[in-house]
Amino acid sequence: MARCPYLEYKSRGAFFLNGSYSCELSKKLLSDSEVNNKCNTSYGYNYDQCSFYKKRQEEIWMDIYLS
Repeated sequence: MARCPYLEYKSRGAFFLNGSYSCELSKKLLSDSEVNNKCNTSYGYNYDQCSFYKKRQEEIWMDIYLS
């Protein structure tokens, strides 16, 4: 399973139930369908198509290139 490294699950109940997902890059709470379609798929790396993820990767590479 491929999961975006910037996705965090915050539990609000016992046994990790009733939680929510938050994206560290976009600062948004995500629905289960958004997470299943982009951030935490059963195969592949679909999260690399996310605009927030792409922008962050470009920033990292520019920092490395300019150092």
